[in-house]
Amino acid sequence: MTTIKVKFERGSNCLMPESTFSQIAPYGFQQWSSGLLITMSTTSLSDYHIFVSCISGQEAMDLFKINPQTVGFAPYESSEIVYYARTKTGQIKYVERLYKSRVYFIWNGTSLFYSLDKWKMVSTHEFGHALGYYGHDMGASANNPAIMYEAAGTVYDKWKLTSPTVRDFTHIKNSYTKFYS
Repeated sequence: MTTIKVKFERGSNCLMPESTFSQIAPYGFQQWSSGLLITMSTTSLSDYHIFVSCISGQEAMDLFKINPQTVGFAPYESSEIVYYARTKTGQIKYVERLYKSRVYFIWNGTSLFYSLDKWKMVSTHEFGHALGYYGHDMGASANNPAIMYEAAGTVYDKWKLTSPTVRDFTHIKNSYTKFYS
């Protein structure tokens, strides 16, 4: 098992209730952990692998120039390409080692009325990115849903997902990303 150091720090401008943040912050990681054979240790130091915070919608726009309706964001802080590999179909992909990434829950006019379960979906989705899931699963459907689909309204409101599906685990296990080793 690989141990991932996670730092939780609720931003000073976050209006999300502390009780909501403390429930959703570790939730997303926990949903991926058993399927990826990873464990979490918390840290208050700068030696983290994943930094988790809540920020305001205005902060998100100022810092990242993202859509003001965005409710979660997971940028990589640092990574390196370790080597290249050839897939069974002959395509060349790179294997990347992640060193640090971040998960932001964005408290704004869109997320103001989210239920705890909908926030759990956002947490699971954003931790998927922090753990190496690039992009979104645009091939997901009602018959074959994925937490990593791009639209929160569909993932939670229609599909009621708060955990990764087999489809999500298959994708992330087949990605060419190594976890913080």
